[in-house]
Amino acid sequence: MDFLRECAKRLDAGEDGAAVLADVRARYATLNGVQQKLSVVRSLASVSSAFESEVRRRMPDAGEADVQRVLRGGRDARLKATDGEPPLPHRFPENFKAFSLTLAEQKQCKALAGQARMRKTCSRIGVDGRELLAYCRRIVDCAERAHPARLALAVMLLTGRRMVEVIGGGSELAAHDGDGDGDGDGCPRHLMLFRGQAKRRSAIDNGYVIPVLHDSAALVHALSAIAGHFPPAYEATDVKQVRNQKTSRKYQSWLSRNLHADETLRSVGRPHALRAVYACMCVSLFEFVGDPAPCFITMNVLGHACLEESLVYSTVNLGPGFESEPKLGTTPIELPRLANE
Repeated sequence: MDFLRECAKRLDAGEDGAAVLADVRARYATLNGVQQKLSVVRSLASVSSAFESEVRRRMPDAGEADVQRVLRGGRDARLKATDGEPPLPHRFPENFKAFSLTLAEQKQCKALAGQARMRKTCSRIGVDGRELLAYCRRIVDCAERAHPARLALAVMLLTGRRMVEVIGGGSELAAHDGDGDGDGDGCPRHLMLFRGQAKRRSAIDNGYVIPVLHDSAALVHALSAIAGHFPPAYEATDVKQVRNQKTSRKYQSWLSRNLHADETLRSVGRPHALRAVYACMCVSLFEFVGDPAPCFITMNVLGHACLEESLVYSTVNLGPGFESEPKLGTTPIELPRLANE
């Protein structure tokens, strides 16, 4: 986050946007990653004085909160130009024009992302899967007494959800009312209904059922405790993307520091890698209808749109003995059929 703040300061000081963009691209490889960081930098930077003056002129009776929302990219009907009135000035100064990816640069980012995926799949990350799983289950079972960061990280591993989906307040994980009593092969107590996926292309969100690596009732209780520890970092009027950005900005570095300070969790490397550990554990601990390939299972349990996104999430070696870990069910989820079947 310090790097992104420094980028915003450089732009505010008048530095050419192309030079700042080059530094961002040197640090982040994927197209989505670069575009998200550019968006964060813009949210940290100052708007042009001409833009701010015009916004305030057109919103003379607005409260300061409404003005600041518009300055940060929000919309307001009062900003619509009337007949004969010029459009709003550019939101940022001239040097920001080069602070965006051209079509050619977007293609380069996609190519670099492909190379990064190949490098990542050349060797697997090694963790002690049995120790990690038992440790996170113990934390969730003592949710009221657990350290807030460790509790959030434990729930991230046991559910496979992103940080903003666990502590952002915009997602929902609820116990799934499956068939059976929770003791049979269907194991509904190891299923949850998930709504509010952070990276979702469709505006319609009916939710989907996911397998979880601990009792769903214990996880619901832990999520309730997390909600008490992490107040929303955003305004109620913020759109989903802004909510996620503000949540990441407030909590991501703090969670990462706590992960590295924990003797058991630090082996994962970074908080987002907990999703990969979860996916590999699901492949081992559940049996799926039709015996699909691990990458297909990963795509479904993580909510990815295509197989390509899931390849780098199946590169975890869970360590010797994990295959003897008790199984959690034989048919927890019936995976969707392919469109052309």
